[in-house]
Amino acid sequence: MTIMQFLTKARFRSSEFGLVTCGAPWSGRVPLMPSAVLVVIREGACWLAVDGQAPLRVMAGDVALIPRGTSHRLCSSLDVRDESVMEVIRKRPIQTYMIRHGGDGARTVFCAAVARWDDVAEATVARILPDLILVRQAEFGDGAEVASLAELWEREARKARETSPLISHRVLNLLLAEILFAKFADPALRRALMKGFAKPPVARALMLIHTALATDWTVSDLAKRVGLSRSAFTREFSALMGLAPGQYLTDHKLAAAASLLAATPYDLATVADLVGYVSVPSFIKAFKRRYRMPPGQYRDAGSVNRDQARPA
Repeated sequence: MTIMQFLTKARFRSSEFGLVTCGAPWSGRVPLMPSAVLVVIREGACWLAVDGQAPLRVMAGDVALIPRGTSHRLCSSLDVRDESVMEVIRKRPIQTYMIRHGGDGARTVFCAAVARWDDVAEATVARILPDLILVRQAEFGDGAEVASLAELWEREARKARETSPLISHRVLNLLLAEILFAKFADPALRRALMKGFAKPPVARALMLIHTALATDWTVSDLAKRVGLSRSAFTREFSALMGLAPGQYLTDHKLAAAASLLAATPYDLATVADLVGYVSVPSFIKAFKRRYRMPPGQYRDAGSVNRDQARPA
């Protein structure tokens, strides 16, 4: 299966949507559900905490997809007591798509939807995607298409017309395509998944490695996330990819670091953090072992010297 064949299978069968306006302090807990959840931050910022993962700060223009409905919370601050989202929804006026929640503090506005995959997508796309796909506004390029879709979604929620559910569902599928295209723009991920599609657990691990680069993954972490023992995961990954998962992970992180060093002014601590190294010295040591020069020297070298330093 090609990447384009995979992406064309990604569609939702049905959905429910709303426009949520929250004032600090606020928090909403979404239980585990047999559906995908999609959130587009329209105004302000908040925390998104998916069970089993570190909380992330999300801001206007960011889009989050939780493909299998993993339990999560959205909140103004991590120390605010949770309230059930189901209870919040029950309080909204009848025949409206507008939801208000929280206090009178800093405002956060987001579009949210619960969506059910169609049968083909559930059997192919949903089982491969990680528990969370977060696309930052900058990852959409100029973001014009996504901004237009989000604006249309918000407008339909405010108008609450008879056709609003139909239009919002169409918008949701278009947003899904934009999210996946943004994440699959990485050529390295595309090449890896061409092999990984043969084994869904391996494909899921590849998605985790490539879409959550800043996470300090271990092989045991990846194995647990894809539902395999460490030994079974290592065996399947190595057989399919021709590299042990630990080596693949290290190679990918250091290749990403090399790209950042060549293309950005980020200091070494920032680069190390962005590629999932918790220690700058360990990052420098790993980089020097791989590229035969420390990262600072690699940055200062010209493109010809950098090409010579790259591993064969």
